[in-house]
Amino acid sequence: HEAHFDQVVDPAGGSYYVENLTQSIAAEAWKLFLEIEEKGGYTKAYEAGFIKERVEASAAAKDKAIATRRQTLLGANQFPNFTEVAPKEITEAAVTREAAEGNVLTPYRGAMAFEAMRLHVDRSGKEPKAFMLTCGSLAMARARAQFSCNFFACAGIRVIDNTFFKSLEEGVKAALESKAEIVVVCASDDDYARRLPK
Repeated sequence: HEAHFDQVVDPAGGSYYVENLTQSIAAEAWKLFLEIEEKGGYTKAYEAGFIKERVEASAAAKDKAIATRRQTLLGANQFPNFTEVAPKEITEAAVTREAAEGNVLTPYRGAMAFEAMRLHVDRSGKEPKAFMLTCGSLAMARARAQFSCNFFACAGIRVIDNTFFKSLEEGVKAALESKAEIVVVCASDDDYARRLPK
C-alpha cells in the first residue's frame, strides 16, 4: 500500500523490454501477413504448402533448442520425474499421428520427442539402469551426478544415484553388484586423470 502501486499512471511506461518485444512481434507478424498476401491470401498460401513449411521450420528450430537444452522444458528435457511411468492405455500410436493427404498441419509440442523416447523405453519391456559412481571431490562429484541423473532420466532410464564412495574400488564393486547397464563415473577432471587409468 505504501508503495502506491495502485496509483501508477502507466504500469508499462519506460519498460524497454516489454515495448521492444511487443514491437518486434508486431513487425514480424506484419511481415508474415504481407508475405501471405503476396501469395494470394491465406487459403492459396496454405494450399501451396507455404504455411506448413513455415510451421515446420519454426518447429525444427524449437526442437533443436530443446534437444540442446538452450530451451528448458521442465519434466521433459530437464528435471524429469524419475519415478513417472506412463499409464498402460497410452501407446505410441496415441502420441503420433498417421500421415494424412495434402498439406495437413499436425499437432506439435516441444516435448514430443522426449515423451516418445521415454515411452519407447518404458514399453520396451526392459528396465535399463544408469549407476552414478561418485568419487573424488564431493562438490564436483555431486554436480556431475545431478547433471547425469537428469540426462538419463529424460530418456526414461532408471537412475541409481549415490551420495559418495570413499574410493573408486568401493564404487566399482557397488556398480557391478547393481547390474546396471550404464555406469557413469562422476568426479572432477583431476580425479578422472588420476583415478581412471587404474
